[in-house]
Amino acid sequence: MKLDISSVLREAGAVETFRFEKERIDPVDPISETEYIGPIIFQGTIRHTGKEARLQLLGTVETKARTACTRCATRFEHAVRAEVDVVFAPDRDEEPTVDQGVGFGEDSPADYPLTGPILDLGEVARDAILLALPMQVLCSEGCKGICPVCGANRNEDTCACEESDNGAGSPFDILKKLL
Repeated sequence: MKLDISSVLREAGAVETFRFEKERIDPVDPISETEYIGPIIFQGTIRHTGKEARLQLLGTVETKARTACTRCATRFEHAVRAEVDVVFAPDRDEEPTVDQGVGFGEDSPADYPLTGPILDLGEVARDAILLALPMQVLCSEGCKGICPVCGANRNEDTCACEESDNGAGSPFDILKKLL
């Protein structure tokens, strides 16, 4: 996903639209064990902000992913869509001053370094998708999860563990006595 931005760099206020469709990014994210199965579509605009060579990229990234449900561990497919709003600026060794702060204004530090007239948007797309993944992914709103006693998937099987267990041996049994 390489984007030639030489025309945008020439003129303050210049805007260029882009659209990339790539077969897929890294097939499996090792941290979340999410498998990206659909094409990745990255589209948006890049704009010269008028200050130095700072560029603002606004857009969306979309793909399909296969991951395990947090409650029942069933693997399922779901759409992932992320809004992207990042800033590219020349790579400087300077730290932001106290006056600049670390906010989101024109003087805030860049999200990504600008090292030449060609931007590789692969890292931006990958970062956006990873940040868009929820911390807890559920196969459905009503997912019943896995039985903590027998390990049955409560969405597919019924088990009698809840009725027969009654909390015996639970570390919270002492609380029942207090009520």
